[in-house]
Amino acid sequence: MTKKVTQANIWWNEYTKEQYGWSLTIITVGLFGWFQIFNYVSEPAQFWFQRSGSIIVMLAAIAEVRVFSKIKRLETQVLISTLMADKIEHGLKAAGDVSKKAIEPWEKFGVILNLFWLLAGTIIWGYGDLIYSNI
Repeated sequence: MTKKVTQANIWWNEYTKEQYGWSLTIITVGLFGWFQIFNYVSEPAQFWFQRSGSIIVMLAAIAEVRVFSKIKRLETQVLISTLMADKIEHGLKAAGDVSKKAIEPWEKFGVILNLFWLLAGTIIWGYGDLIYSNI
């Protein structure tokens, strides 16, 4: 017996994958924090601020991968719906242009936001103790 593939099934599969991804991210960050809490008493707060930069970099890298995979899925869905709607070459070209224009701002926003977090996290990671001391 084969399972009928519907839009709801596809959406649910993507939703559960996304939830598993976020759960894994939260558990990983939580475990890093848990293991480092035992060193909290012996280390000053400036080193903790410095370490937070590594977590920011890790989360920014994870977010970048997730954003680009989501954009690729959207591009695929737009292409499939375009192919189903109209098979005329002229119509496909116009619909492809519209989909590219709709996705492009999100792609640029994701790149800029992730670049900001990667740079901020790297600076905090490298020089966090000095920044904390001078604040």
